Amino acid sequence: VAEDPHRPGLLYAGTDNSIFFTLDDGDHWRPLQTNLPHTPVYWITVQPDRSDLVVATHGRGIWILDDITPLRQMGEAVLDSEAHLFEPRSAYRFQEKMPVLSHPDDPIRGHNPPDRAVLNYYLKAAPQGEVKLAVFDATSKLVRSFSSRGTGREKLPTLAGINRFWWDMRYAPVQPTKLKVAPVGSPWVKAGSNDNREVVTWFRDNARRGPTVAPGTYTVKLTVDGQTTSASMVVMKDPNSEGTDQDIHSQVELALAIRDDLDQAVATINAIELLRKQLAALKDGSEYAGVAKQAEALNDKLIAVEGQLVDVKLTGAVEDAFRNPMRIYGRLSGLLDQVGNLSADFAPTDQQQHVFGILSGDVKAQVNAFGKLKSQDLPTFNNQLKGKGLTSLAIPD
Repeated sequence: VAEDPHRPGLLYAGTDNSIFFTLDDGDHWRPLQTNLPHTPVYWITVQPDRSDLVVATHGRGIWILDDITPLRQMGEAVLDSEAHLFEPRSAYRFQEKMPVLSHPDDPIRGHNPPDRAVLNYYLKAAPQGEVKLAVFDATSKLVRSFSSRGTGREKLPTLAGINRFWWDMRYAPVQPTKLKVAPVGSPWVKAGSNDNREVVTWFRDNARRGPTVAPGTYTVKLTVDGQTTSASMVVMKDPNSEGTDQDIHSQVELALAIRDDLDQAVATINAIELLRKQLAALKDGSEYAGVAKQAEALNDKLIAVEGQLVDVKLTGAVEDAFRNPMRIYGRLSGLLDQVGNLSADFAPTDQQQHVFGILSGDVKAQVNAFGKLKSQDLPTFNNQLKGKGLTSLAIPD
């Protein structure tokens, strides 16, 4: 039996095959098994700095329950509420370092907890409607939002009891590209089951990740069945970092600007792809012959704009990035990876800012070029389609 060092009356008890806890000095016990196998518990220690419960088990085994702060905040008021957001513990904004290589199937290798902020909330019963978590910065600007209707790591759990969600302390990622036509010169490449194909660059997934937030105080809001509760969370600088808070804020500011320009480029790419798919569908009709030349000319103009934003010959093979010149999307992706993921906690270099200025101007130029096509060439072509009795192209917003 071990008593919690911060909350009197909170006890942990290990038995021959389980672990339990009590909030009232032993009058009522609840299981704390989670994913601990049923095994003898020989010793219990509460890690003082980060509030982790460390359990010694049979055969020199170690089991750690990360972050027991929800248990310290638990009480009758929480248990009687329909939903409750616990005050999160502080989180470190660690910088990634090259890991030490080890055998992937090593049975004695330990597993670190996710390098993320722990958000815990209590649900009296599994709700029927959507559960939402949102994080806001000190200026009340939305940083990131999550939903029980999300997918993968962005999907919130909604079990009755204490639920845990790990936020990676990043802003929203770059929007995905949705290519709907085959690459130029590679008609055999299919769009996929969901009719979308993503651009694959040399930087792959890293370049799509949103920037890590700067150190500071953030507000977390939980919404369940229309009722919202909030709590504050502190993000701390990596204790080994030599950069100043101002350095980090400058880095995050530039990374966000790069991400926003990438989103603009992606929105333009996706809109052009929708139009090119509609143009390709025209070829299936016998009436197409009357506007074939005009459709081909419009498609060439669209490819000219899209081809500046992204390599329209990319098939999905990573090696394609070496076969043709990198375009704006790829260059911005590489820059975002350097500024937001691969650099230490220092202010952006003069070169990074200068390169971004050039690429940002390039994005604006292509967005304007597409805007001109939408305002001039597309209405003219649609009028030609109407004159032939054909359905007009749907112009993306």
